[in-house]
Amino acid sequence: MKRKKTQRKLDAKAADPPGNLPVYPQGHPRNPYTHTPPDFAALAEKDTRLASFLIPIPATEGEQKADGRVTVDFGRADATVAATQALLRCDWGLDVEVPEKTLCPTVSSRLNYLLEIQDLVRWAGHDSASPAHILDIGTGYTAIYPLLGARIDTSWRFTGTDIDADTLAAAAANVERNGLGDRITLLPARDASGPFFPPDVPFTVAMCNPPYYASNAERVARAAVKATAHAATLGTDMQLVTEGGEVAFVRRMMRESKEHSSGDGKKTTLYTSLVGVKATVQALRTVAAELETTTFQVRTLRQGTTVRWVIAWSFDPTLATPATVKLLWADPSMYDPKMDTSFVLKYGGVRRTIVRGESDAKARGAVAVTTADGTLAQATWTRENKRARKRWMYFTEEEAPTGDGPRVRIWWSSAVEGRYTAIWVCARYTEQYVHSFYTWFKGTVNAPTHEEYGDDWC
Repeated sequence: MKRKKTQRKLDAKAADPPGNLPVYPQGHPRNPYTHTPPDFAALAEKDTRLASFLIPIPATEGEQKADGRVTVDFGRADATVAATQALLRCDWGLDVEVPEKTLCPTVSSRLNYLLEIQDLVRWAGHDSASPAHILDIGTGYTAIYPLLGARIDTSWRFTGTDIDADTLAAAAANVERNGLGDRITLLPARDASGPFFPPDVPFTVAMCNPPYYASNAERVARAAVKATAHAATLGTDMQLVTEGGEVAFVRRMMRESKEHSSGDGKKTTLYTSLVGVKATVQALRTVAAELETTTFQVRTLRQGTTVRWVIAWSFDPTLATPATVKLLWADPSMYDPKMDTSFVLKYGGVRRTIVRGESDAKARGAVAVTTADGTLAQATWTRENKRARKRWMYFTEEEAPTGDGPRVRIWWSSAVEGRYTAIWVCARYTEQYVHSFYTWFKGTVNAPTHEEYGDDWC
């Protein structure tokens, strides 16, 4: 068993190019559907429109009969629409209309992309006290990313763009129906060859889910190869097809981003895009090298048998030597985000005697996240320091160590499966004190080795 777990972890690491954030062998740890798949029977009781699409899960090998569980018959037309609308309505409080024969977004995969952006923004050093402004290029009929993003982080603001007037009208109706017009702005893009980034719209991070296929013939051919019990992906040519495919689309976006980033007054931290083919990643890595980006990150999104990739790049010189993020899992009895800030500061290592900074505790809808920033002034947690003076817990605020040192950013979410609290620790681990602090921090919060995610090392 131990060998299998070790191999699983090595396979997950080998699947991703080197990066500065942890590798996740499943969906994102803060995605509620990663650990607890949707209960479609319970959803159908709340949303009766889903009930007609439910079918029993057949008995597995060795079972005498099925156990009564049900799933959605995705082979039927409109099943994905019914499941998506039920999840959005029941789990996220969103009433979303999906026009007929248009691309219907799956909730879990969209969550993975948004949660990666949430981490990337923190990793890049964006001020947690300043709301992020996200540009959604090609927002689509549903405006799914701005709508879900508004639920994930109550401070986020979105600008969505699209080249089609009918698409924007449908998106605007969804935004208005959910009362989010004050946080989501929709703008028309000129045309398919026009600029990606609207002028005079400062944003923190750009995101995009580009068309995958170079032609409708390629779309049909790939659909035939991937044919399963699930229905073929519905969507208009405008949503799924672009000249040159996703490589050409994102390459043009990357080249335009360099010019955009050099403009006066630009405050963009990161540019990102979703891609659907692994070979695209290497092609775009070459483009990033040609453009001399200061960072190029690749994140793998896994949801069931579906794999997608998010690439993130920047021209910000402060990211030329970026920090590394380590993920650990804490015993919630020692590190519970539901406790008050003073408890977290005391037992979570973000102590005023060690880390000087403020904890940003804000409600994050169904995915609660708290961020704390600070500076390691002295290694007060080491045995040498403890022997030399009073233990840290007896320091008053006036006696706290002072001075500048390595910066540490820590963010954490609510407990997973009632067992662990996921904690991300972001710092430059080559700097003085940092590795020692992290080792002590892991022991302090009683972090075990997670069965699926492995240990904390990226």
